[in-house]
Amino acid sequence: GCSGLTSVTIPNSVTSIGSSAFESCSSLTSVTIPNSVTSIGDGAFYGTPWFNNQPDGLVYAGLVAYKYKGTMPANTSITLRDGTKGIAGFAFQNCSGLTSVTIPNSVTYIGWAAFRGCSGLTEIRSKIVNVSDVSMEDYVFDNVPKSSCTLKVPIGTVTAYRNANQWKEFINIIEINDTGGEVEGDVDGNGEVNGTDLNILINIILGKDNAANYGGRANVNGEGGVDGNDLNKLINIILGK
Repeated sequence: GCSGLTSVTIPNSVTSIGSSAFESCSSLTSVTIPNSVTSIGDGAFYGTPWFNNQPDGLVYAGLVAYKYKGTMPANTSITLRDGTKGIAGFAFQNCSGLTSVTIPNSVTYIGWAAFRGCSGLTEIRSKIVNVSDVSMEDYVFDNVPKSSCTLKVPIGTVTAYRNANQWKEFINIIEINDTGGEVEGDVDGNGEVNGTDLNILINIILGKDNAANYGGRANVNGEGGVDGNDLNKLINIILGK
């Protein structure tokens, strides 16, 4: 609420800017934030000309994805910039038009309720390898449809995500390779292809299980439907053929 403040330059010694720090600074038009800042609290720049004059869309404050400004169109897919260090509190709150988001490995902080109310999310692709090193505030994925939204993670990390606070609430966690595709033949989505996947596929073909429970991963050959051709393809994958 410092109405006389017109500009601010944050020094490199600062790593965090707290909630509402510059809120309602009604003359603040110039903000310089160094790359050292990794976290910004909710409302830090609300009510400032600096924020109000930003174009609609995702506003960055330094290397932090600060806030989506304006109304997000339906079926929006967002890929955060490589090098992004943080996602500010409430950054995408109630962005129901957001259907997919890609989070780079550089992110080390995700703020309070960052994706709360993103009810249209169907896919989150997290490239974060060491998920336990990410500082997470509360309610990050509150009211995100965790039973239908697929969480795609780097190969070898699915167990870590399934044990990580908040991430573990997602039902469908799938490991993906470096080019973004799922691990071929990984029906159960645990990042490995083995006899368990084979048994699941057999049960689906015999009508003892439902392919819909596996997010399309049972369609091993990618031709649509689940049948003996998928079974043969999976057997060849397991045999290294």
